[in-house]
Amino acid sequence: MILTIQQKTVRSPVRMRDLPLSTILETAKANNTKKRMRKSTKATHSYHPPNATIKSETLTYLRDVIIQYNLCPFASHPLRENNIKVATVRGSDDDFVAASIAYELAALSGEDVRGTTLLVAPEYYPDDFERYLRLVQCMEEDFMEEHELKGIVQIAPFHPKFRFEGSEEDDVDNFTNRSPYPMFHILREDEVAIAVKRLGGDASKVWGRNVRLLNAMEEKLGRGRVE
Repeated sequence: MILTIQQKTVRSPVRMRDLPLSTILETAKANNTKKRMRKSTKATHSYHPPNATIKSETLTYLRDVIIQYNLCPFASHPLRENNIKVATVRGSDDDFVAASIAYELAALSGEDVRGTTLLVAPEYYPDDFERYLRLVQCMEEDFMEEHELKGIVQIAPFHPKFRFEGSEEDDVDNFTNRSPYPMFHILREDEVAIAVKRLGGDASKVWGRNVRLLNAMEEKLGRGRVE
């Protein structure tokens, strides 16, 4: 889903723009192997809840909120086809989280790749949407631009404190993208285009319909049901 959100000029925290995509993929694979080896010998961080719980809660949120209320028409098909990957990255280190986003962007950009990825970052500033959004913007304006990924993949932000540009913090439209944890939803543009075509070529219809639905739910059931 293409969104209009708060915009700020920020400095990129990463130097991955200097690396080819193949190097990013290989480095990430090597780092994942090292992490597994470390975990087998000693504990690194005692993050809570554990990754399995994070993934389970994310899939529940996807099914019971996003798909049940059809807030994102791009989500139901890949879930039915078992083409949704839920990955986690722990901690709040800019470079580490950015490297994980870069890996998922690169992995989903291949010509024969299908599906979508939800990268969940529970500790990445869950109470500070502006701080989270800076990294989204850095990845879009720096990494994706440098590696010519725009038009191939996109990042849709989901966050517990999500706020659209021009909206007040408690405005009901923000709840269309409020999630249990900070998430980076990575989609393929060609699959988004197919879904938009089914909507008559106008993705803004989704946002308008969602706002009307949430307003009706709030009026009938109260704000607590919307939240």
